[in-house]
Amino acid sequence: MSKAADQDSERWRAVEQRDQRFDGQFFSCVTTTGVYCRPSCAGRPLRRNVVFAATRQEAERAGFRPCKRCRPERLVVGALEDRIAAVDWPAAAAALNNDGFAALGRMLDDAECAALRDLYPGEQGFRSTVSMDRHGFGAGAYKYFSDPPPRPVARLREGLYARLAPIAE
Repeated sequence: MSKAADQDSERWRAVEQRDQRFDGQFFSCVTTTGVYCRPSCAGRPLRRNVVFAATRQEAERAGFRPCKRCRPERLVVGALEDRIAAVDWPAAAAALNNDGFAALGRMLDDAECAALRDLYPGEQGFRSTVSMDRHGFGAGAYKYFSDPPPRPVARLREGLYARLAPIAE
C-alpha cells in the first residue's frame, strides 16, 4: 500500500471516529454535496464520496464550500504567524482590487477574542473612547487602544501590514 493510501486510511479513521485531535490537520471533502468538513463533523458521508485536502484553501480551490454544520472556516489553530501565512494572499489581493475588501477568515481564536473583549470595560490600555451617538452613527461606543496595543493586536498589525502594504502599493 502506498504512503498516500496509508495517510488516507488514517484520515478516514479520524473522520469515522469524529476525532477532534485532527481538526485543522486536514479536511474531508464530500464530492456529492460539494462541502468540506472538519474530521470531527457530525456528518456521515460514505467513504467513496470523500477526498481529503490538507488546507481549507486547497479544498476551496477544488470547488468545495465550508460545511454549515461544523463550520471549518471558523477553525483557528496554530501560531498567529501561521494563520496569517495560511491566508490565500493572491485571492485576497484580487478581492481587494476588484471589490475594495477581502475576507481573510478568523485570525484570533475564541480565547484570544475573549481576552481582548474583557479589556473593554476598563480604561487602562485605551487612549480614547468615541461615543457613536454623539457623531450620529447610532448607539454605542468604541475605544482605541493606546500604544503599545495588546500583544495579539500588535502581532496582527505587524503580520498583516507586511502582507497588505505591497498590495496597496
